[in-house]
Amino acid sequence: VCCAASSAWSKASTRAHRWVGRGYERRNLRLPLTIEDALERMENSKTIEKYLGKKFIIGYVAVKRAEHENFKRVISSWEREFLLFAV
Repeated sequence: VCCAASSAWSKASTRAHRWVGRGYERRNLRLPLTIEDALERMENSKTIEKYLGKKFIIGYVAVKRAEHENFKRVISSWEREFLLFAV
């Protein structure tokens, strides 16, 4: 048991050294602010395409866009209370 734990610890500690660096070096990278922007970036990402495949991305983006369109059609309780009756 001790040998197995020692071996696992050794592998984990060498693996951890690969992730040493500065997390804030690439400040020009920003997360998208809207779901539309996020889906567009996903659609155009060669890195994501490499790992997930073009077919998956096409399907996923189509489903998420449809979900977002349905979401935008719903009138929220806040909108009903503050906007609908104010007109």
